[in-house]
Amino acid sequence: MTLNAIEAISVAPPSSSAELAKALLLRLSLSTSSEVRDSLARYLGEKVSLDIMEDLKEPALSGNASLRASALAVMHRRIIGGLVPNRDGTIEFLYRVLRGDHEPSRRAAALMLWTLGDDYASEVLRDFLSSGAEEGTIEILRGLQGAVREPLPAALTPLLSRGSAPLQAALRELLLHTDEGMHEKVLALALQVRGGSPDEGGELPLADVTAPAVELRTERSSFQFERENIQNLVMFFSDIKGYSKKAEVLTHMQLSTLIQDYEKILLAHVEAHRGELVKRMGDGHMITFQRPLDAVLAAIRLQKSLLRFNRYRDENSRVVIRIGIHSGKVVRKAQGDVLGNAVNIASRLESSARPGSILISDQVQESVKDAVHSREIGHITVKNISEPIRVFEPYEIALDLPPELDPLKKARPPQGEPVPAGAAPAAAAAARSRDGAGVTLDRETYKEIIACFSALADVCRKADGGQIAVSALSGQVLARWSRIKARLPGVARSAEPRV
Repeated sequence: MTLNAIEAISVAPPSSSAELAKALLLRLSLSTSSEVRDSLARYLGEKVSLDIMEDLKEPALSGNASLRASALAVMHRRIIGGLVPNRDGTIEFLYRVLRGDHEPSRRAAALMLWTLGDDYASEVLRDFLSSGAEEGTIEILRGLQGAVREPLPAALTPLLSRGSAPLQAALRELLLHTDEGMHEKVLALALQVRGGSPDEGGELPLADVTAPAVELRTERSSFQFERENIQNLVMFFSDIKGYSKKAEVLTHMQLSTLIQDYEKILLAHVEAHRGELVKRMGDGHMITFQRPLDAVLAAIRLQKSLLRFNRYRDENSRVVIRIGIHSGKVVRKAQGDVLGNAVNIASRLESSARPGSILISDQVQESVKDAVHSREIGHITVKNISEPIRVFEPYEIALDLPPELDPLKKARPPQGEPVPAGAAPAAAAAARSRDGAGVTLDRETYKEIIACFSALADVCRKADGGQIAVSALSGQVLARWSRIKARLPGVARSAEPRV
């Protein structure tokens, strides 16, 4: 019935009836049929002469996915048809959409900004074309048909070298609907990229953006500031327990040597897991990672390395650290420093951790829960953070962690390849264990190994306390080894541990 009614009124001239527009907008918000929504979007976008842009903003921002898409489709049709009396207000609203998290809406807003001729829209489109998912990139290319103009060709040329058949088909379709001058421009740039001989001017800029310092007074300037200065990063803080006491009892040379030895271990793990040291803060370090899992793997392996480092050292020569990890949006300053609430939370988690442990936020835990074993600590209240934070303590890496998720496994040299001289300790350790790279232990074997080491640790404590003879350790090791070696694939039956 609704489709028949829309078809009937569509043959009439554009309507200026506020009652009709209101009724159709209400029907748009209530409809569950995609066919009805599409028909309503066409009529509202092309046949209503009243300014209804304000009525479309709320469903475009807070509706469900289908209602958002329909409201934005109406806006796009009205922009194409020149039915936008308040161009500046519409641009402001579209930048508000861009600052949200709904990716389809963000792509639609970018295309509408380009259609409106906004002078920053080329930068927005470049981001989508260079870093977006393939499906989103194809959607952008289809939306640009018939609308390619300077300075967009420079953003299109890198796509010509991608190997995706659907993307190449969308790009060819776009070029077929491009005027002759722009078509030749894109092809010329493509030949330049493939030939590796750029013009004398060097890298081709997409747009000449020479705007003054950003003042956060509008949606557009806020978006521009966030795009150019804000990143999603994982913050990693570490701090040495009892550093002040060490500084009192150790000589300057001893303290300096201890910190250098510690930093060699720390930075080797950071580098191996694709982290970046931002700055040193006395005995503490601020480090950033792109992925939560990389940060947590580095933290677990760092704590294990320090356990080995401390094994035969006296109290003053040991390095015991606390680690806090949180992820979120931060402001990246030109000097490399980072600021923001995510930084503060990671720092507070570090100061709340037990010596020798790691605390991560529930946000990080959600990203790594399938890759590491963690225990939930609960909610903690930290200084200057209003809401309690739910935290977890990761303590072990899952044995069945896929190699593609582990930077150390990815970096391992092929079997038989020597470890390069000067290789980082973490990378060298990975290389030395390459012969076991293809071994996957089942859960029962894993439990048996854990039980073995737990029993041996108990025997060692009794030997230290004089409860059993040290000579009994050898027999205990051999007995335990005989129980687990049959479970280990690729282990020779005659292989025996060195006692």
